[in-house]
Amino acid sequence: MSDVRDGRVAVRWQNEPLELAYREWPGHGAPIVLLHGLASNKGIWNLVAERLAPTWRVVALDQRGHGLSDKPNGGYDFATMADDLRQAFAALGIDRPLLVGHSWGGNVALDFAANVRPGPRALALVDGGFIELSRRMTWEEAQERLRPPHIEMPVAELKQRMRDRLGDRWTPAWEEATLGNFWVDEVGVVHRNLAVENHMRILCAMYGQRPSELFTRVECPTYLIPADPPADAPQRDASWRADREAFLRLAEQALGGPPKARTFWMRETVHDVPLHRPDELAALLGELAAVP
Repeated sequence: MSDVRDGRVAVRWQNEPLELAYREWPGHGAPIVLLHGLASNKGIWNLVAERLAPTWRVVALDQRGHGLSDKPNGGYDFATMADDLRQAFAALGIDRPLLVGHSWGGNVALDFAANVRPGPRALALVDGGFIELSRRMTWEEAQERLRPPHIEMPVAELKQRMRDRLGDRWTPAWEEATLGNFWVDEVGVVHRNLAVENHMRILCAMYGQRPSELFTRVECPTYLIPADPPADAPQRDASWRADREAFLRLAEQALGGPPKARTFWMRETVHDVPLHRPDELAALLGELAAVP
């Protein structure tokens, strides 16, 4: 789409300027803001956004430390991330958007909806926002299990690994979105955009967050959109699945229950829902955006 615009918006943190990169798909309707997950970038939303525009004005942000945004060595707590959003919305003329978060981005969106007033017009949590790490592991276990692996390799090798991992799910759009998580040096070796140290700062904030205590403070209509992994994905044990389903029931009720809060399972879907199920996800978001 030729009218898609890439830009940068200035916010302030500790009295210093900080720039966040964004992509905007102009539209005639109310704003929809899309937040990516941990170690991801705004490109994960391209397929969904192009299906929502021009009916809606769609903006996808690179959150601090990610993608093309500035990468300070601090400010990765939820209160600061929410304030980044508040300032970015004001600068971009965005008033009470449908706020959509994927994975950790869902936790950021939930914190914003629970603590910032006026809050969003509506909220969608896409396989995230209901992640409460302390329910399943100690902090020591989280540090060991969730620390990102070392990745420095030729870009061609990274592309081949993606194809091998994704198999029939591979698409050029999926590859483009994944490559947006890295920068390439002068000899063609890829490096993470999100430094490992900042990744761990975010994990620490996630471990300390209690979504179960935030749900009751959300005032807007909310869609919970969990992914149910396909048969060929790494299997979770039965206790993990049962715990997740129970927590989603708790979340739905704490958010006000139907019709204010509803759960929509994405069956046979990997975690990267915006890339795996863009049609279905865009349809749900369009439906939620139209709620008065």
